[in-house]
Amino acid sequence: MGIETPAEILSHHADTEAVDSFIAYRKKHKRAALSERGAVMLAKTLAEINKDGGDASEALDIAQERGWQTIKAEWYWNDKHGQSTHGSASSNANARNQQADAAAGFARTPSGDCF
Repeated sequence: MGIETPAEILSHHADTEAVDSFIAYRKKHKRAALSERGAVMLAKTLAEINKDGGDASEALDIAQERGWQTIKAEWYWNDKHGQSTHGSASSNANARNQQADAAAGFARTPSGDCF
């Protein structure tokens, strides 16, 4: 057996269309070509998602929709259950604002006379 390309490695777990789209997305938007080793690590995650009853092709699609460079099983399941905002600009901004407010001693609880 020869060396497999990243697309071939991922295609063991997700459909070819999703794999090709994800690889093209990484090259274009993330400037992060997927290496053989990276594909092997990602394939393990996709296998885990499939084993647990998920859809690895859908996981690759979710990663693209959310602007992620990769996918983790936890992120996939959180997204499926509506609990994930991993990597979204709004959640990152909210987290930074909360941290800054906490550091400055501010609370975002309105007083009764502010309305």
